[in-house]
Amino acid sequence: MTPAQLWKEFIIKNPAYKTRTYDVFTFGDKPEELLRLVLCGEKTATSCIYRGQSDQVGDISIILDAVGNAQAIIENTKVSIVPFHEVKAEFAHKEGEGNKTLSAWRKIHQAFWKEITPETLLECEEFKLLYHNLNLDIHETGLSDLKNVQTLWANGNVMYFVGFPKGLHKTMAQLRDWLTKLPARNAKHYSIYEKYLGYCGETAYRLENDMAIMDIKLLPIAQGRGIGERALKFSLEQAFQAGAKYAQVTPFEINDKSIHLYKKLGFRKNRRIQPTANNLVLPCDHVLEMLLKKQDFFE
Repeated sequence: MTPAQLWKEFIIKNPAYKTRTYDVFTFGDKPEELLRLVLCGEKTATSCIYRGQSDQVGDISIILDAVGNAQAIIENTKVSIVPFHEVKAEFAHKEGEGNKTLSAWRKIHQAFWKEITPETLLECEEFKLLYHNLNLDIHETGLSDLKNVQTLWANGNVMYFVGFPKGLHKTMAQLRDWLTKLPARNAKHYSIYEKYLGYCGETAYRLENDMAIMDIKLLPIAQGRGIGERALKFSLEQAFQAGAKYAQVTPFEINDKSIHLYKKLGFRKNRRIQPTANNLVLPCDHVLEMLLKKQDFFE
């Protein structure tokens, strides 16, 4: 993807930035690793030798990967001109490299900037991630994915809205048995990966006559990035191609983020249900049954 293509995709979703301009750069010595740190939220700052003119707060940049593809858009939130020896530990931590300590930061940057002296002025920039290109791999779950599924299900934050606030803990033997029984349940389960984030979560459906019962769960690192929308669209396509005429989700009525996603994809509220506990810890008394017609999805 070119910078222009990524920018066009970004401003369609964020029209307030339409009149803004941007520059383009690649991280110097380890472009893929540093880009990964940005996308994972580990790196929120960068620095360079000050050459007499600095960037400004509000400046926007598009980050390229090692082969020149546009991957991320960032916006400066703070810019300071600081001598090398006065850089603080807090800033070194925000740069996210090595073990995030000031001593490690100094060692890394002295090796990279061979001409550096204690008095050399640096341009220290802090930024926020505005947008990034999603490099998704969504495939049917196999044995090699089960360790990641185990980790996902054991996460209480992920499993809270399905009644397991302390997580659902399964052995590998139990998961292998679950995987082998999916075809008998008319179910498909998919694992979601992103190039830089790694394993992100799962999406699935189960056919009951002409109804597809849908599911999606994401790790916290993958939430709020558009991954849920892309992944659920994928599994909906698979379900409808498999013969479903309707799709159903049943979020708890206080699960605002999920409800927003489902409405965005065309699901509409059908009825309010009081769920049966079944030894689950329920976050509220009611769920919403939401339905999506096949013809509405493909309009």
